[in-house]
Amino acid sequence: MKKILSVAGYDGSSGAGITSDAKIFSKLKILGLSAITVLTAQNPDNIYKITAVDDDFFDYELKAVFDYFKIDSVKIGLIGSERQSVVLAGYIKKYNVKDVILDPVFVSTSGVRLGDTWDTGDINVDNYAYAADNANVCADSSLDANAADTEADNSNSRNKSGFNGGGNFDAGYLEPLLNIATVITPNINEAEIISGLEIKNVDCMKDAAVAIKNQYRCIKNIIIKGSHLRGSQSCGITTDADFNNENRRSNDAVQNGCCEDEEITDLLFTENNEFAIYKKRRIVTDKQIHGTGCAFSAMMAALLTKGINPYDALNKTEIFVEKLINNYKIIPDNSENKRIYITANI
Repeated sequence: MKKILSVAGYDGSSGAGITSDAKIFSKLKILGLSAITVLTAQNPDNIYKITAVDDDFFDYELKAVFDYFKIDSVKIGLIGSERQSVVLAGYIKKYNVKDVILDPVFVSTSGVRLGDTWDTGDINVDNYAYAADNANVCADSSLDANAADTEADNSNSRNKSGFNGGGNFDAGYLEPLLNIATVITPNINEAEIISGLEIKNVDCMKDAAVAIKNQYRCIKNIIIKGSHLRGSQSCGITTDADFNNENRRSNDAVQNGCCEDEEITDLLFTENNEFAIYKKRRIVTDKQIHGTGCAFSAMMAALLTKGINPYDALNKTEIFVEKLINNYKIIPDNSENKRIYITANI
């Protein structure tokens, strides 16, 4: 049996983090192991408090797992500190883990900048709203790999352009893990923070992917999730491999839940330096959905660990997450007065 170690935070609502990962791994007949990085007091609507686990305790968590089990893959979610990144990277290298799937979690569904909130007590979400003012925009949609490489060489190691997604935040504390990750699954905001480029459209997504891979050479596959791009800016790329999934949409519930005039485009940049585009229509709901990012990265990790190629793994993951979103109402506590629904229906 394949074994995946999930290194992530604890979410008592079971919509994200360790418990969500364990359910997905079990669904695919994979033994899911865990090491908790952060304890959260949260429900889908609010994060009340976040506390990183003690460094020594985190070390012992990893020691207990790695000393006993042969780990096939490590799936990484929310990391509590740079020290945790260093310690985890050390174990991954010591035990020669083949696949390291990193979901670089910086911003929660509710808009909280997670890396800024350890032990802060009550959190005012408004103080952590995402803003991209005065950011660097990819200047030319024809930017090629060589241009991005030159930009990477002429900048600091933590952030190529100085853009950090708004506010005083960068990806530096994840660098030990970015340097050994084989797959990363950032959303638009997270890809901006890592690459240092503002992402306005699909061409910018490509530029960011190239810049990230040029800086972090161990990364084989980069998947940038494009749901935060709105309107026509996210459409129009047809020259690359195109995951056009219209032929599998036979479910009326899926059809009725889609916004026909708006597409979401996810980007896969492979270890062969090939781009693949996955297009889908935006699913319209009356609530935010909590936990889709964790579900996405966990399913990708499970499928890649089972030996499925990145193209098919992405296609299967997209279908899986779409079903979760369309079935969100089956959770009994998802009543009409709640503004965020959870994806605990795995």
